[in-house]
Amino acid sequence: VQMASGAGASDVTATIIAVTEAYGLPHCEVDVIYTSVTVSCYRGTEQPPITSLRVVRSRSIDYTRLADVEILVRQITAGKISASDAYAELDRITTAPHPFPRWVATIAWAGMAASLSVLLGGDAALAAVAAAATALVDRVGRILNQRRLPFFFQQAVGGALATTIAMACFATHLLPNAALAVAASIIVLLSGMTVVGSMQDAVTGYNVTAAGRLTELSVMSAGLIAGVVLALYTGTSLFGVGTFGGGAQQSMLQEIGGVQVNTAAQNVPVQLLAGAG
Repeated sequence: VQMASGAGASDVTATIIAVTEAYGLPHCEVDVIYTSVTVSCYRGTEQPPITSLRVVRSRSIDYTRLADVEILVRQITAGKISASDAYAELDRITTAPHPFPRWVATIAWAGMAASLSVLLGGDAALAAVAAAATALVDRVGRILNQRRLPFFFQQAVGGALATTIAMACFATHLLPNAALAVAASIIVLLSGMTVVGSMQDAVTGYNVTAAGRLTELSVMSAGLIAGVVLALYTGTSLFGVGTFGGGAQQSMLQEIGGVQVNTAAQNVPVQLLAGAG
């Protein structure tokens, strides 16, 4: 549950060891990698060890379940709950609905995108477009995730949607800068927490898990970039470069690669935003 909810490999290992010791099991060996968790209980030289394997089939960031599992682990280590009751409580945690409906998360993502667009120097129109595009990307991504579409294609579809909306608004003169709209709209697709998790696993010595997280990060970033490039190529092929600003220095195609921030801060490339989160 912890691994599937975004916890680091070191935290998962420490939790398993604490629980096994609390219930009086002999020496246990724990092996945690990105896709599975293996626990082997040594029972002496005369009996074979007991080994249990659990596969991590899906991964997401779920702080509610992480907090509930942490409370359960503290009760176990304090000796306040039996093994059967702990199993029932864990089953309740894994099957419990989220405390907030999904549309609340969509609104939160949209608000974050609008705030980011203002931070980058955009106006009210840019904030509105970024919020609407982000909300659409989030809902479409949820539908694709329910149908088990690989994350690479989910990222590609999201990047293409955000870029298409920005290009359409730019071509119809609703926005003066399409690059900022793209940068703000793809915030829902960024992989910042994956970067943090991979670095945590690498620092704590779980190199295989860190490599797995970095591989997933590379694939997701490649999908995002592919979606943006595909939308740009399709738009310019169908309607021509002149529709999106022409070949001058202010061309949107040149700005997409490096967003021109209107504040005195700095120029923020879209690629850097996609990796930093």
